[in-house]
Amino acid sequence: MKTLEEIMDFMEENFNGNLQEVSIMAYEKVKEKGLINGPLWEEIGTQTMKELFKKRRLHPGRRSVSRRSEQKDAPESKARNGNAMAWWVSIDGKWYNLLDLYKEDVEELACCYDKLAKTNGFERDFYLEVASRLKSGQMVKDVFDYTSLKELRKKV
Repeated sequence: MKTLEEIMDFMEENFNGNLQEVSIMAYEKVKEKGLINGPLWEEIGTQTMKELFKKRRLHPGRRSVSRRSEQKDAPESKARNGNAMAWWVSIDGKWYNLLDLYKEDVEELACCYDKLAKTNGFERDFYLEVASRLKSGQMVKDVFDYTSLKELRKKV
């Protein structure tokens, strides 16, 4: 697990809001070090690094979150002490009452959404650029092939 954590740390240090870019960098680093190789890695390496990073680093639950309000299933909004309704937030697939989270937990949530917003903004810009090069009724494959899409993605 130590090697994986080193790669995740590398990704976090180099993450600038562009998840695709940092995933490619991590893929190249893993490949360069000879940690994983072969035809399957060539095919899924970048996607694998992206998913690992999202799960371990971008997801808000990566730090210790107050577990005292944890619920297994999505709860209904119930009155809390008869005064306020619960405001539920999902972290790592478990539900927590926002009212029971600590400052650090909420800051981590905000950080996660900030990073996701940057990544989503990049994805939006890429797809808008692809769309701008198409005419009505054209399919992406009519204008692009895989290589030209990769090149466009690097430019966005």
